[in-house]
Amino acid sequence: MNERRCYDKKTLKKIIIEGDGKDPYTRNDFPREITKKFKKYEIKNGVLDLSDMDLTEIPDDLPSNIDSLNLSNNRIKKIENNLFRHSTISDLNLSNNKIKKIDRDSFSSLFLLENLDLSYNEIEEIKNNFFNHPFSIENLNLSNNKIKKIEKNTFNGLPLLFTLDLSDNKIKEIEEGSFNKLFKITEINLSGNGLKNFAKGKRSRIFSTIKF
Repeated sequence: MNERRCYDKKTLKKIIIEGDGKDPYTRNDFPREITKKFKKYEIKNGVLDLSDMDLTEIPDDLPSNIDSLNLSNNRIKKIENNLFRHSTISDLNLSNNKIKKIDRDSFSSLFLLENLDLSYNEIEEIKNNFFNHPFSIENLNLSNNKIKKIEKNTFNGLPLLFTLDLSDNKIKEIEEGSFNKLFKITEINLSGNGLKNFAKGKRSRIFSTIKF
């Protein structure tokens, strides 16, 4: 908005990305806080790298032809519903942000998602039934967060999960049967949580996969 004109989001995007990036009325450059919201996405071999972009939120205009999306090393605080509407994404990296809140259906449209990295954030809890319908995720990294408790049904929607990294959190409680639906799991990393006595005496296929 300048003193005489107000542009809607669609118009701004067209001016900044398709035009010369200058205000058509004043011919001045738009401020950086505006232009950084509109980017020309460069996808290379299906990979979109938006790491180290100083982003505070996930862009809502991501292109649809992405196989791998890297949003690491930004300042994203929250993941909201309906941001990821692109079912082609198989690798999603959200590590090294400031994520504390994740809406329950944030990843529900990512039907092909295999690798999800949420390490080095500020996540305090993964709610019961968070993955509330079958996902294709094979590798899930939640290390170096602030998770305190694992509820029984947290991972029930991850029947294809091979590796689960929960290391270096603040986990003090894991409910009975929390990992029982992980039929293909090969490794669960719980190191750095002080849980050496967890499941003592309960030798099972799941227990044999746990790294303390």
